[in-house]
Amino acid sequence: MRHEWVEVTETTGYVACPVMPAGHVIGFLQADCYGSRRRLTEHDCDNLWTFAEGFGLIFERTVMLERLEEQRAAVRTAFGRAEDGIAQLAGSEIRLGAGDSDPLAARAADLFTPDRAGDELTQREREVLVLMATGARNGEIADRLVVSEATVKSHVRSVMRKLGAANRAEAVSRHLHLSRSRW
Repeated sequence: MRHEWVEVTETTGYVACPVMPAGHVIGFLQADCYGSRRRLTEHDCDNLWTFAEGFGLIFERTVMLERLEEQRAAVRTAFGRAEDGIAQLAGSEIRLGAGDSDPLAARAADLFTPDRAGDELTQREREVLVLMATGARNGEIADRLVVSEATVKSHVRSVMRKLGAANRAEAVSRHLHLSRSRW
């Protein structure tokens, strides 16, 4: 079959083959026999098709490697930021009080300062008690203090035992009553 391209270039044959990695055409490979003046054979067409398939696979692999390197760089950046954040957390003291972003916890912490609370509770038990006063659950307290939920349960039991309270609300109430009577 003769096409205008064959006539314009005065070649004896012309073939084009799509390059299709992942089933999408990204370009075409074209061939002719202008220099040799021979006719294109079925073998020539098969060779071009095989070359186009191989080229498509190589192109696809190259694109995937570039994307993988971009992802690696993004992961490295994310891990670097996480490492910086962990280093900051590890180097800073966890404090409850005036600088706290939770206003309810800040007010509760003010009521449970060591000079008002007495010596019956440890510092960590006072921190747990402050968060109990805000209505925080064990899981929320654990997240806030960066300890396990089992540790929080242990602290809550200890606070209730030391204050002679039957439940969390009673523990908060008794501690506030004891603190006020010492003022």
